[in-house]
Amino acid sequence: MFRSFAITVRPRDGISDTTLAAYQKWFEKVDYAFVCTEKEGVERHLHAQIWTDSPKAKGDIVKQVERISERTINDWDQAQKKVLRSGIKIAYSDWFLDYLAENELKDTLCDTLYEKLPQNTYAYYPT
Repeated sequence: MFRSFAITVRPRDGISDTTLAAYQKWFEKVDYAFVCTEKEGVERHLHAQIWTDSPKAKGDIVKQVERISERTINDWDQAQKKVLRSGIKIAYSDWFLDYLAENELKDTLCDTLYEKLPQNTYAYYPT
């Protein structure tokens, strides 16, 4: 059971506004989240880090993310499901800062869509 997860959603044809809206609703219900998109068109994808006050199994987070994708991505299939599952990781640090917000090595800027951060993120990571 863990309290923070890193999520990447990268559909084959890029993430649509419909899919983004569905994810936005879910992220607003999670205790804390940082959400952004990168690139445009078929390369457009979503990154997020979430923090939950109550510990969750990784499988529970995977299920919720899969349900949103199944419902909102027209050509959803097993290949995209496999990519989605591999894009959900347990977070052991401030991944959203290291990889997304303050990563000078990335050539693409992260377009922040939603940001509600806990006061002390380190309290959410395993020791």
